[in-house]
Amino acid sequence: MAFFATLASGSSGNAALISDGKTHILIDAGVTCKRLCAAIREYSIDPGDISAVLITHDHCDHIAGLDVFSKYYGVPIYASYGTCRYIKKLPRAARRLCPIDNAALSFGGVDVTVFETSHDSEGSVGFRFDVGGHSVGYFTDSGRITSSARKALDGVEILAVESNYDRHMLVTGDYPYHLQRRIMSQTGHLSNDACAEYCAEMLDNGVRRMILAHLSENNNTPDTALTAVLNVLSGHGAVEGRDFTLTVAPRHEAGRPELF
Repeated sequence: MAFFATLASGSSGNAALISDGKTHILIDAGVTCKRLCAAIREYSIDPGDISAVLITHDHCDHIAGLDVFSKYYGVPIYASYGTCRYIKKLPRAARRLCPIDNAALSFGGVDVTVFETSHDSEGSVGFRFDVGGHSVGYFTDSGRITSSARKALDGVEILAVESNYDRHMLVTGDYPYHLQRRIMSQTGHLSNDACAEYCAEMLDNGVRRMILAHLSENNNTPDTALTAVLNVLSGHGAVEGRDFTLTVAPRHEAGRPELF
């Protein structure tokens, strides 16, 4: 069974899984090793059978469980050179590091395209996966839609994309001004509105299943994010259920697998 699923998604921790039925790839490891392994097993996969770990960037909510996971499972870890400079500080994960030195990787039946994101972390990236004629995009932690993301994700069928914050909730909430500026900057996160416009663009480019990811616990809600995106897509004449499906990745638990 080939599928994509989020294992955790939000400001408190992120991880996802893609599999062609034989090759299993973990994307990020931002929750405890215990939670990570429990979520992987929900899809009848042993954590020891993971073929590779791909890391988007070095922030804690994407690598918190990486060192302990590396202690128990000798899985190669792929990351950009910028991210590797940080992971080298983790004693067990450092032994498994494989710097990404090109934009294309292959693991069994899974081909991976690596693209740049715009985040305040050196060497932050996203991924496109091509599996048996099907395609999945994973694009979070970016303050803007980069040209490399547009190029790499053109034509994907399934898109997991950041819808981090509602601007009104952010500017009227408890976050200090400097943190608000960081989140809303070109190297911060995508707002619901920016995500919605990008989803409309991607709908025209072939995407049919969209998963809203990395929602802020303090400055967003699933209903707020869904409404923002649905309003824009409806304004473009698209009908949910006919033209696309739209879901929100759960924050603290494994998500529904997207089969292909």
